Amino acid sequence: MENLPFEAYKASLDSSAIIGDRNADEYNTHGLAFINAVPDGKATILDSRRDFIYNVVLENLVSNIHKGFATYFNPVYQLQLLLLDNRKIYSLDKTRNKTVESKCKKQEAFAKEIRSSNSFAVHFLRSQ
Repeated sequence: MENLPFEAYKASLDSSAIIGDRNADEYNTHGLAFINAVPDGKATILDSRRDFIYNVVLENLVSNIHKGFATYFNPVYQLQLLLLDNRKIYSLDKTRNKTVESKCKKQEAFAKEIRSSNSFAVHFLRSQ
């Protein structure tokens, strides 16, 4: 979180900015506070920034600035994640999802075939 840029911006892939013009001043204030804080106070400022961003995201969802979202439970970090549609990193389009799923299955089958043929070749070479 502390490595994220403090400038409120819209990346080229985003359909809408997470931190819009109406929240940019407060967001930048958090950035300046972090830059000027003593090392012991930076954690508190990061927590404040995290709360601010969380609230802005919820406001954007309620205001329909972000048209969609999905949740995902990350088993590695044991966290529930909120995926916003502004970067198009997920899709609810069933046709698109089936196409991607089909490609993944073909790749998995091909990889399995390669592994089994490599296993056979190794076994054959050892028996010689």
